[in-house]
Amino acid sequence: MAGSFAVFEELGIKNTFDISASIFAPEYLQFLDINVLNFQIPDMTSAKPNDWNKENKIKENRFKEILKKHEIRNNETKKLFKNNSKDYFNKLFELRGIKKEKIPEIKNLFKNIKYHFLNQNIFGNFKEFPTNNKLIYIGGIIVENRGILLNKIKNEKKQQNCVVFVSFGTVNLTKGMVEDNVEGMLNLFKKFDQCIFKVRIEGKYLKYSKKNLKLLTNMLNNNIYYLAKENTKLFISHCGQNSINEVIFNLI
Repeated sequence: MAGSFAVFEELGIKNTFDISASIFAPEYLQFLDINVLNFQIPDMTSAKPNDWNKENKIKENRFKEILKKHEIRNNETKKLFKNNSKDYFNKLFELRGIKKEKIPEIKNLFKNIKYHFLNQNIFGNFKEFPTNNKLIYIGGIIVENRGILLNKIKNEKKQQNCVVFVSFGTVNLTKGMVEDNVEGMLNLFKKFDQCIFKVRIEGKYLKYSKKNLKLLTNMLNNNIYYLAKENTKLFISHCGQNSINEVIFNLI
């Protein structure tokens, strides 16, 4: 992507934008002259359950740790941009015989981008995430307009009183977890024998199926009806953009 903006700069094109399929990473805020250390938001890798108090602030015992994480990520990103700039632009300009006296740094190209369009709904962001005229939220919220999820479906007789659905993604079913991690997760589910766990997972893990652990390579047809059933107590997902949409819509 940086190569494109180097070309735009060389051509004198001022009105530029990028489109991200994800969020705006906190470590990029520094290139908008925003100090992420002044805001109560986690970095991309350190957030944990129960990090927040009732005032939507990060708990004191975790705040310093998260600030340190931000500092590390900021420095790593600045170093990456600076060190890689020369290599990238040498390939773009020198190897192709394009004459240029000064090679621009990626961080400066980033600053000059006029708009960043983000596949995120503004209501799906942290309350204190800084606002900026360059950040444009274009992510929507999927609405189930048939109203199925607004009406509880009663259990049929002899059905388990507690059902948990687990699905980590549409394509990558285990989100990069190694087999030991998956096995540990499934063994933990087995201990809660008062519930049935229906887990969408890769076929090689079907051997771990047990009485209260039903492993599926595909989710059930019309699974939205199962989510509306009274005995569905929990839906565990990988918390990607679709999951956030579901959470917002269902006010979970």
